[in-house]
Amino acid sequence: MSAYPMAGFIKYFQNINWLFWMLVIFSVGLHLGLFWQFRQMSPSSPEKVIEVTVDTAAEPEGRPVPKPPARPPDPAPAADAPTPDAPRLPEIPTQEPAVPEAKQPEVVPEQVAQWQGPETFETAEDRPEPRRPARPNKDVMAAYFSGLRAAIERNKQYPGFARQRRQEGRVIVSFHVDSKGRVSDPEVMESSGFSSLDNAAVEAVRAAGPFDPPPPAAGDPPIGLEIPIVFQLRR
Repeated sequence: MSAYPMAGFIKYFQNINWLFWMLVIFSVGLHLGLFWQFRQMSPSSPEKVIEVTVDTAAEPEGRPVPKPPARPPDPAPAADAPTPDAPRLPEIPTQEPAVPEAKQPEVVPEQVAQWQGPETFETAEDRPEPRRPARPNKDVMAAYFSGLRAAIERNKQYPGFARQRRQEGRVIVSFHVDSKGRVSDPEVMESSGFSSLDNAAVEAVRAAGPFDPPPPAAGDPPIGLEIPIVFQLRR
């Protein structure tokens, strides 16, 4: 092989190598351009927004500025007010004093008494006097009550239990007396504070009966009575 063909062969390979690298560079540049173009065309990712909340103190509302008072409209010119008529005084009619007519005396017809017999006439002496209620005789009532008290005192027994304990007191006992002097419904109206004395007072009233019949001045029987019974030890 001669030197000329070898040199041409080497030159041929050098051309091919240069062309290869040119294609590689062109391909890389093309891909980079396409990649860049594709990136520009793709939608950009949304930016993340960080919300910051600032807590501000509420500012006090300013005082409302008072509005200037509205200017009153100019008064309209007053119309001429009509002059009021002077009040008229009421006319007082003159009346002539009326002359009272003289009353004529009424004529009373004369009444003629008719005879009806002597039995129809009554005199003041023939009329019975109205019956007056009999006034109670205080002396009679006082004597009757004195007898009742004496009879009860005679039948009063001082309880030994109360005597030993030096118990004293006053008992008011109520009871009824019928027309024959019999005693009914004795009961304690006011206690002495000791049951033994209260029971002794009731027994004294029951044992004292029957009493004398009550007088008419006491009212219709049975009559209700109340009597105090005293239990007191000797000093």
